[in-house]
Amino acid sequence: TLPSHGSLMTGLLPTEHGAHATSRCPGASVRQKTARYAPLLQETETLAQFFRRRGYRTGAVSANFAFLAEWTGLNRGLDHYSAQPVRLFGYVPVALSLAVRLPARFYNYLSLATTKDAATISDEAIAWLGEADQAPFFLLLNYMDAHLPYLPPAPYDTMFLPAGSRLFPPVNQD
Repeated sequence: TLPSHGSLMTGLLPTEHGAHATSRCPGASVRQKTARYAPLLQETETLAQFFRRRGYRTGAVSANFAFLAEWTGLNRGLDHYSAQPVRLFGYVPVALSLAVRLPARFYNYLSLATTKDAATISDEAIAWLGEADQAPFFLLLNYMDAHLPYLPPAPYDTMFLPAGSRLFPPVNQD
């Protein structure tokens, strides 16, 4: 996510913009979050910086509060940057990192339950667009709804299944 979004926001390869995983413990699963990540190189210009210098309003609304957070450098040049987790049971999921010890299906559910859904992302973006005149703008939207686990809302959760069958268990990402 970080290297590809770095490339989208700069037009450069990860080896050029610097945002990438720097190490991983041998044999560790992706879910164990053992990788260390490097942000964009400080001297790397983002699309937002390019457009902002030319008078554009710049903004981003992201559901991915972990890999598209401010520490990544992807927010450089943005007038508006929204990438906060939603509250789960009334709390911000600061202990979500502890959930990596849970079975994959529960971890996947909890991690997605703390992200903004597509409707929320779109509503925030529309509100931001309505805050100013018809000035040109650059807006990045990042949705997490297409990620595992695939939990379609009713009626789509059963629409394409044979009568009496259940959804398949989520795919293990380990």
